[in-house]
Amino acid sequence: MSTREMAYSVIDAMTEEQLKAFLMLFGNYKEPNQETLDAIEESEKKLSDPNAKKYDSLDELFEDLKS
Repeated sequence: MSTREMAYSVIDAMTEEQLKAFLMLFGNYKEPNQETLDAIEESEKKLSDPNAKKYDSLDELFEDLKS
């Protein structure tokens, strides 16, 4: 097994909390603030709502906003 394969194996075994700590230490990751977490949660709710309007492109969204 190569070093890269071993590293991937270790990463695959990490919990979400361990992965965040790993990224904060070795990557350019910062924990999102509460406003960002709230926006993510709101977006996920809208995506799961079958009645919510969805757009296939930004052009389509902006066209709807103009009208």
